[in-house]
Amino acid sequence: MGEAISYFDKVLDADSNNSAALYYKALALDKLGNYADAIDVRNKILVTDSNNIDLIFGNALDLSHLGKYEQALTYYDKVLAKDPYRFNALINKAFTLDNLSRYNESLAYYDKVLTINPDEDIALNGKGEALLKLGNYDKAIPYFDKILDINSSDSGLLALASKNKQFALDAL
Repeated sequence: MGEAISYFDKVLDADSNNSAALYYKALALDKLGNYADAIDVRNKILVTDSNNIDLIFGNALDLSHLGKYEQALTYYDKVLAKDPYRFNALINKAFTLDNLSRYNESLAYYDKVLTINPDEDIALNGKGEALLKLGNYDKAIPYFDKILDINSSDSGLLALASKNKQFALDAL
């Protein structure tokens, strides 16, 4: 990745506003975990392309990675204002709300994801876990059951759903 960034920097030395080079540099920085630098690079493009939903979404993700959840929510809201059914923004906003312990709010976003895809196992688990955090153990169990019923291809998620279901049953 470092070599790719060097290449993009050479292109940017010749044309500092080359949006393609900036875009791909931001992607490379993301892969290296340099989220703050990736945001800075994307922001250079957003100066002239302020409605670019992919750049806005990239900044939201990176802010989440940096633990700047409130700022991330602002960016997710910008994405969802432009595309209310953007699946990855909906689910990541739900995760971000969970990270802020705002479980009642995250439930609404999990519901939106599950309206789009009722078998989305990550959203089913997220909703179930949010319900657990709220102490709604009986309401959480069906979400873990559904993950187990659809036989998710993610063995880790199946194990987690089974563990969460048992926790909910024990709590009742």
